[in-house]
Amino acid sequence: MSNFDVPSTYTAPERAPIWNAVPGPGPVGGPARVEAADDGGSCRAVVDGQTVGECWVDPAAAHSSHADAAAHAFVQWIGTEAAWRGRGVARQMWAFACGRLHALGVRRISLTTPCDNFGGQAFYYRVGLRVADHGLGFELPAA
Repeated sequence: MSNFDVPSTYTAPERAPIWNAVPGPGPVGGPARVEAADDGGSCRAVVDGQTVGECWVDPAAAHSSHADAAAHAFVQWIGTEAAWRGRGVARQMWAFACGRLHALGVRRISLTTPCDNFGGQAFYYRVGLRVADHGLGFELPAA
């Protein structure tokens, strides 16, 4: 599991501020238009009317009234269509989601990824995430 402390400001490697573009739908410095979902931090990236990426975020406060829950969110999914990988779309969605979550008071984001998802891991490092633990995942085999 990786954890990311949501900063009050974030600077992408090209040193472009992102917080001034959030919250709300709109472009965040890239090829896609990022549109917000109604659930907090989730969004999708759209190019020429087609969805080319999605980021699904699950704020912990949606499931718990505990005081600590308001400061935490879990990224269920972030991905782009193969033709759009490496073009900044995931970074746009990440920046957009982080901005919206920060505005909601979220200060910590967690996610998990398969150990062989090298492209995803490289992306997570580039946006500032670090490995928090080396847990095991379990599943029931298909019948």
